[in-house]
Amino acid sequence: MFHVRSTCYTVCVGSWSAKAAKEATKYGKVNMVLPKTDSYVDIPEQSTWNLSPNASYIYYCANETVHGKSVLLIREYET
Repeated sequence: MFHVRSTCYTVCVGSWSAKAAKEATKYGKVNMVLPKTDSYVDIPEQSTWNLSPNASYIYYCANETVHGKSVLLIREYET
């Protein structure tokens, strides 16, 4: 659960996840896993993502319908 004073790691790979990241800033700290872009042409390899094993919450939109992108795999993290 994403609580105030916790950190959400957001994987922005399209319009919907970018909107969700903007909304999340109202509730706590948001770390962008990927560099900000205005052009969503591909999804970088997960090994390049800036994720922390201490993240309290990781958000991604599995199906970015606007740009036709799908996140097919996400790493599992122990809690």
